[in-house]
Amino acid sequence: MKKKQQNHFMNYNVGQGGFYIGMIDEEGDKPFIFIYDCGTNSKKMFLQEAIGKANNRFMLKNKNVIDILVLSHFDADHINGVSDLLKTNTVKKLFIPFFHPDALFLFKASFLLNNVPKNQIENTYFIPENDETNNLDNNTELDDIEEPVERAEVIKGDDELFGKVSKISRANFKLKKFWKFKFKEYNDPNQKINSRFVKIIKICIDNIENGKSVAHNMSQLKYIFKKNFVSAKQRNDISLMLFHEPISEVTDNYKIQEQIYNKSNVYSAAVKNSKNFATVLTGDTSFKSKKQYEQFKNWAGTKLYLLDLPHHGAINNIPSNIGFWNEYPLKEMTLISNSRINNKYHPDKIIREKAHETSKSYIECNEYYGFGYYIRKY
Repeated sequence: MKKKQQNHFMNYNVGQGGFYIGMIDEEGDKPFIFIYDCGTNSKKMFLQEAIGKANNRFMLKNKNVIDILVLSHFDADHINGVSDLLKTNTVKKLFIPFFHPDALFLFKASFLLNNVPKNQIENTYFIPENDETNNLDNNTELDDIEEPVERAEVIKGDDELFGKVSKISRANFKLKKFWKFKFKEYNDPNQKINSRFVKIIKICIDNIENGKSVAHNMSQLKYIFKKNFVSAKQRNDISLMLFHEPISEVTDNYKIQEQIYNKSNVYSAAVKNSKNFATVLTGDTSFKSKKQYEQFKNWAGTKLYLLDLPHHGAINNIPSNIGFWNEYPLKEMTLISNSRINNKYHPDKIIREKAHETSKSYIECNEYYGFGYYIRKY
């Protein structure tokens, strides 16, 4: 007799930012919980409220363990909620993008500035740019994400913030035999970081960790981040994207239930059969160049159920004149944009219009706490 599954995915509305959580729950096994980004540039209360809801709805079922935390990049609106998230939860595996040899110092500086607690993360894995653009058919051999990642290059044995830090050689994984994850980032070979600022960052971090003039060194870090030692475009372009979907062939014994949570926590729901549950979370990545768009399409495929609009629907990251609007979305796709209490550019008016024109189900979370969906296997 096949085991039942009840998988729940939730995109909380935290304003300009991101907080997505998935729970893969197969009968007889403990739940597997993963989170993509945790931050906001809007009122922090929105994010704190969402973390509280996630703790009650998901974390308690897994004894306050997050199996995977993925941080797309180190901008505050994608990372500044990690401190609240880790007050009551621990992380088994953190995945962050590798785009420069000093990337760990940049993430560490961001963690320090955002008061991320120590000793809450067991392992951190750098995901390098990869050429694995195939769509992972069911026969593909994958590393199991529950096991220690083979062929990992250990960079640092023990770090109070990041645990054991390793760089891995591939970016495709499976969860047992029923779920798969793919990661991708763009890595510009011409990526430049202000070396003088990085040197100062390393000194500041060393001083903070040794308790020397902590307030002064924190002030220095804030100043450097404000001065954009890495341009905003470069920070966005290195965003680590996450694709996830079931491995097994989807048949009519799967059903999907869509939910939109409003201010009173009452949701409208629709139950339907679907053969398409692939989900892509994009952070602040960009489809601006034809090359970037083609790489994304080859990696993700065009048969998606849910796509989080790149960079909250900013027109510079997803122009109205590229092939995206003809090739995406298919009738089962849902586009999401979180723009609660934000300016008119996230999402841009033109992007909103395009999404409404071409998508069967476009959700812009201005008036809602979030959008979620269950996948049930019977």
